[in-house]
This record gives sequence, C-alpha cells and structure tokens, in this order.
Amino acid sequence: MDTAHFTPGDRPAARRALSIPEDALVIGIVGRFGPFKRHKLLLEAFEQIAPRVPAAHLLIAGGGGPEEAAIAAQAHASIFRERIHLAGFLDDPRPCYRALDLLAIPSINEGLSNAALEAMSCGIPALLRTGCGHDQIVTSGVDGWIAPMDSPATLAAQLAELLALPSQFIDFGANARKKVASHFSLDSMTRAYERLYRTCAALPP
Repeated sequence: MDTAHFTPGDRPAARRALSIPEDALVIGIVGRFGPFKRHKLLLEAFEQIAPRVPAAHLLIAGGGGPEEAAIAAQAHASIFRERIHLAGFLDDPRPCYRALDLLAIPSINEGLSNAALEAMSCGIPALLRTGCGHDQIVTSGVDGWIAPMDSPATLAAQLAELLALPSQFIDFGANARKKVASHFSLDSMTRAYERLYRTCAALPP
C-alpha cells in the first residue's frame, strides 16, 4: 500500500464534492458490483437503520459488474434515496474514502481487501465480515471491527451499535492508519523481503 498516496485528507471538501452533508454519519462501500460483494445486503441494512439514525448516509462507489444496474435501481427506489449517494467509478477513490466515517465490507468471497487497506491508510476504519482472512488486516476492537453479517438485520445491528458512538471512528481511524503503515506499506514490505533474503542467504548450502 502506498501510504504516501492514500492519506487522510479534507473531509468537508470531500463531502461537498460528493453532495454529502458535512455533519452526516457516512457508511461506504467501494468496489465492483459482483454478487459476492453483497451491496444488496448493505442497502437493506441501511434502510433498517436509516429511520433510527437520521444523520446516517450511504456512499456507494465503484463501477462494473453484473449487479451494477440492479443496485442503482434499488437505491433509486428506496424511500431514503436522498441519503444514498452513487459515486460511480472514480480513477482516484481517495475522495470517497475521505468522505467516510466507516467502510463496510460484507463480502463473502474476498482476498486481502485493497479497499480496506486503502481506507485504513486514509484514516478510515472498516467493518468487515467474519472470515475471508479479514483478521489478517484488522484487529477487531482496536483498528476496526470484524463481525457476522449473515442477514440485513445482523449487519444493521452492527452498524447501529457503531453509529451510536461516532467519536470512536477518529481513534480507530488513527489506529488503522498506523496498522497499514507498520504492516502493509511499501516500506514495510521492502523490509520484510530484505529480512527474508538475508535469512535465506545465511542458510547453509
């Protein structure tokens, strides 16, 4: 991860550019519209919490994939459509990350999530589904959260719990940025390869 590129930035400016109120609580998802990403699940969970959390907004960024049109139609049909923002595909996703309070990743089939690492590098914590190796990225309760997301109701409960204490996003985001810098940055990868090569070079023939 290029931590000099993915950095914390001007949140109010990012929100203005995306037509999101500056005082909103913004949940986001960034990625291609494949069924395993479960955008539909997140949309349904958002519709459950929206009546209880008037400040909550949902930002959906990305393009391509077989479910793109269906997700857009679902968002436009929602009674909370004024609080659902479709950013589309962006060559530079940093403004989307910087506009968020929380990145949500309910995927059921995910490798090492680039979106999670990019958001964390921008100082944004992530809520990730249990499994998919997410515990390699996030220490739950320290620099993000890992939780079951088996239904819209379970995801809605997790989101509502986190949004009830929005001040924690700042501390968790700072911890997330430190985690990426120490474990997933270009410098840390280079140092890890150097240690590996030196270890191999020291082995007897």
